Amino acid sequence: MIRFFKRIGLFIFPLLFIVVCVAFVSKKIINSRTVFVLPSTTETLVLGHSQAECALNDSLIDKAKNLAQGGEAYFYTYQKLRKLLPENPQVKTVFLSFSNNQIEKKMDEWTYDDQHMSNYFPKYSGQMDAEDYTLLMQHNPKKVLAGELKALKNNLTFILKNKKNYLDNGNWGGYLYLKRNKIDSLLNGNYSAFLKEETSNEISEINLNYLKKIVSLCNQSKAKLVFFRTPIHQKLFESYDEKTFQSIRTKQFNSIPFLDFHDFKLDNDEYGDFNHLNFKGAETFSEHFNTMLQQDATQLTTPIKK
Repeated sequence: MIRFFKRIGLFIFPLLFIVVCVAFVSKKIINSRTVFVLPSTTETLVLGHSQAECALNDSLIDKAKNLAQGGEAYFYTYQKLRKLLPENPQVKTVFLSFSNNQIEKKMDEWTYDDQHMSNYFPKYSGQMDAEDYTLLMQHNPKKVLAGELKALKNNLTFILKNKKNYLDNGNWGGYLYLKRNKIDSLLNGNYSAFLKEETSNEISEINLNYLKKIVSLCNQSKAKLVFFRTPIHQKLFESYDEKTFQSIRTKQFNSIPFLDFHDFKLDNDEYGDFNHLNFKGAETFSEHFNTMLQQDATQLTTPIKK
């Protein structure tokens, strides 16, 4: 039996070594190229999770690109920016979604649970450093290994097909044209009571730590970072711990401009649900956002009320 396992080991370990080497080389090749290029006219980036993904239609905003993505924790937004900013020096401003649900403890799971790692790790593993890997290995080593194999496949496909831009496959985020409208059913079902029960009083130190890293990265790259909170339904806002959110914002991120649109006036049929705008709401909000940028492009400290 011992001889059997030795033979298995003699086969597996060299194979693993080869896979690790190929994965390392493929990442080096991609990172050595300028393959995360935005249009030369893109001066404004929009990043964050699904609230930003659905709220801002970048086709209605001058010189802007929305690369927000649903389910994205700041851990992965940070990896994204590590490639985008150096390869796109024309980007002058980064608008980053910053809302109450992004400080909650559940954001830890968004960083390392099976579902989110399966989606995000293969895309961003090439930018991760030893600290990032250590964090994920401590919480979910199985998905790190699985993600490396998926990343290897994606990178080899990109290299062998001689693709020019990693952003062309669309999996780094973008505006989501949301058609649904569930507000009436949510109101009738007393969903707001459920939200209050689900809201955690614990804070995600991981997400806040990587938010600070994003701040430092933008400072180093000379890109102006602006936090913004998207419009949400009043019923959702009533479930939030606003006192804790504002305490964290003012104590830890007071130097970052904050545009607060949580109470931006929209009709019920402009929401997809309590959290997200549908395409109607996105059109209204995006046009307003574009006007704001044109009128207040240099200050960006307070929102213009509708």
